[in-house]
Amino acid sequence: MGMGQLGNYNVPSGYRPVAESMGNSISYPVINLPKGGMISAIDNFQATKSLRDNQPVSVLEMAKQFGKGLVSPITSLFKSTKSFLMGMGLMAASAALLYATAGAAAPLLLGVGVGFGLFQAGTSIYKLVTARDSQEFKDACYQAGAAVSTLGLSSLGAKQSLSCASKLSPEKIDTMTTLNAVAENIKSLPSSLSKSFSAFKNRQAYSNLKTGLSTTKNLFRPTTDHPLKNIADLVSEIEKHKVRAVMLDWDNTVMALGEKELRPETVKALKALQKLQLQNSDKKVQIGIVSNNPFRGRINYAQKVLSENGIDIPIVWDSVKPSKAGYTRMFEVFKDNDSGLTDFSQVAMVGDGLINDMVGGNRLNMKTIHAKWFKIGIAAKTKACFFDMVGHIVNPIIRLFSSHSKAEYFPAVLKTNA
Repeated sequence: MGMGQLGNYNVPSGYRPVAESMGNSISYPVINLPKGGMISAIDNFQATKSLRDNQPVSVLEMAKQFGKGLVSPITSLFKSTKSFLMGMGLMAASAALLYATAGAAAPLLLGVGVGFGLFQAGTSIYKLVTARDSQEFKDACYQAGAAVSTLGLSSLGAKQSLSCASKLSPEKIDTMTTLNAVAENIKSLPSSLSKSFSAFKNRQAYSNLKTGLSTTKNLFRPTTDHPLKNIADLVSEIEKHKVRAVMLDWDNTVMALGEKELRPETVKALKALQKLQLQNSDKKVQIGIVSNNPFRGRINYAQKVLSENGIDIPIVWDSVKPSKAGYTRMFEVFKDNDSGLTDFSQVAMVGDGLINDMVGGNRLNMKTIHAKWFKIGIAAKTKACFFDMVGHIVNPIIRLFSSHSKAEYFPAVLKTNA
């Protein structure tokens, strides 16, 4: 078979092209075989996979497709009613399995997530290598983003999974890196499968499910009988519960969504809280922010806004509520300043989210106050939740090898590393 010279040739019914890097784009050079060369059966098969276009794929376009894949676990839910119902059904089934097995199935669910993420990663790499045209290359970039998202979300729940399955002590789990926690979940898969099977075999699954659902229902109920609709009433509400410390959510509790400045009534309430005296003590009630906000720039801005209004309080960010980690980190800060603080029941959690704030606080037996003083449209809330979720997908990958027992310190700002 003749060799043909390299260059820009027209492809006959011939070979799959090899991708060639050119600057910031990917181009597909074409190789022409001299006439009369022998083409085997394999060559004829490859001819069906020949390049259909010669369109370059820029780095920007690759990043765009990767980003779309990264947020696909969220966006795919809203593609159609069917997709939404299937997604919700899958979440409900996973929760039911956890309840029925009393948490024993948690490593199994995490293992499925990690396995699927690795499968996506392998598929995306194969497609990147074998892409025949620009569209296939874009699809491969999209799938690579989806793989990172799946692995990120799975690793995010690694520590919580070990806690649910009661595999290790809370102290040991807290000192593990996310990668070690994932590995520990994988190691425990055989025992997790055995315990899950036993729950159904011994007919304990139904009673476990019933107890779990009953407990969950109570977790959504704030300590207060009704939502607090005026922030001016917050101080009197805190006094009524006789707590030693107060944790506040940031978005839509301290700062209204879509706004860049604190409202005057919010500043007044926060300053009043700072002056609140503990009963029979010369100490004051401590206050701090526990936020799910995963972006350091936004948290630094929050601290700046508070400081400009004469309010200097600690902030724990990227706390992944209703996970216990953020609350625990702030509790440690409070405890360092108040030896009388011994239990979470002495702390109030104030926030607008039923799941993030009320469930998170109730899980730790805190006094929970549902804040409803900001009236924000559903569009603004959806946008905020979307960008927060993106941050929570990416951050576990970034800090995969870090020790999560250590907080990252800024002036009066703490990072959870949950």
